[in-house]
Formats: sequence, structure tokens, C-alpha cells
Amino acid sequence: MVYNFAAGGQGSVHLVETDDGRTLVLKEILRNKMNNEDIANLKKEHEIVKDCKHVNIVQFIDYHERLPVSQNHGLFFEHVRSGCDVNGGSFADYMDAYPLLGNATERNTRRKKRLEVCYQILKVTDFLHGKGIAHCDIKPDNILVERTHEDLRNEDQKDEDRLIAKLTDFGLATRSEKKYDKLGSLLHIAPEVWLMDAKKREEKGCGCKRCGCNTKAAEEKGCGCNTKA
Repeated sequence: MVYNFAAGGQGSVHLVETDDGRTLVLKEILRNKMNNEDIANLKKEHEIVKDCKHVNIVQFIDYHERLPVSQNHGLFFEHVRSGCDVNGGSFADYMDAYPLLGNATERNTRRKKRLEVCYQILKVTDFLHGKGIAHCDIKPDNILVERTHEDLRNEDQKDEDRLIAKLTDFGLATRSEKKYDKLGSLLHIAPEVWLMDAKKREEKGCGCKRCGCNTKAAEEKGCGCNTKA
């Protein structure tokens, strides 16, 4: 293990180095904290992420039902190099690091970058919907931002770098035709998920509404006003 990103009640997220020199992210889930429903949800997440190969999705690498030594469940993913000088930087971190302040040129440049991230998420949402998959938890914290390798060589031009958005955390994702549960994070969930009858709402549309909420957040967060996303 190289670095421990986070620890929770059911497991931890680690940065690890493989025998062949690759650096990967390991999502380790404690076996003794899981019930049958947790195991079923983990297997569902595995089935979904292995079917989702897209430039704007954090790439799934492998699943181990029993990790060496710990014997816990483990999901391995690509390591997304941060776009805002923090380990594991999310879109939320990026907006905090580069607020919509300064002169008009700086504000416009940063706004364009935020909207480019939102556009990439719209594209990957369309990709998922085409496969019958609803992410169910699209929000700034679940969008990682990566600078391109070429841009990483230009350390003096960080604010001018092109960002690549990477959607992550498919723990609530579902095959949309099979589920009608109210899934998602309260501040980012589409209103119709809570307000409409389950069989009347359309989950793909809900995903688009979540993207719309994130676009609004990107436009307003860090602009010097008191608006909350």
C-alpha cells in the first residue's frame, strides 16, 4: 500500500502499487461487515463497472473476491491523477481550488472549464443510458478531474490545462429498467425522484436532471455569492 485515501465503516480506499509497477486504487470492503444484501450490491456494482469502458469513467481493472492476507473483497480501478493539486481531487475540490473570482478573463476561463467538465459528464451519462444503466448518484464529489499528461508537464500553466472528467462511485448504479428505488444524495438528486410516483418517473431523465443540477453548481459555486447548490 502506498497511500490510504479514506476509511469508513465498511472498508477503505487505498492507493497501491502492483508487482508490475502500476499504481492503482483499491476499494477494499470488509468481509465481516457485509450482510447478504451488501454482497449482492457489491456484485451488482462489479457487473456494471466491468461493462462501462469510456474515457469519462474511472476505468475498472479487476475484482478480487478474496484479497491476499486480508481476505476482504477488493475492486481495483485506475488511479486518476488530480487536476487540482490534492490527492484524489474531485470536481468539488477543483471548484474550491479555482473559484470564480478575479478579473473577467480569469472568471470566464474558469467558468468555461467547469462547463466543459459538465459537458463531458452529459456525454458519459448518455453513454450509460444507452446501455440501460442509471448511475443514480451524479454529483461533484463523484466526478474526478484529471489533467492530461501533456498538461502535467506545464506546471506554470495549471489554470490553463485541459481537464478530463471521470465519473466514479457506481455503488448506487442500477440497470434502469429493473429499479424504482429513490437512490442518490439528497442535495443532488432529481426532484422527481422524490415527488413522482415510481412507475411514472423515467430514470434516464432523472440522470439528466442531476447533470443539470451539477451544471448549476458549477456556474454558482465560488462566485462570491451565497447561493448553495
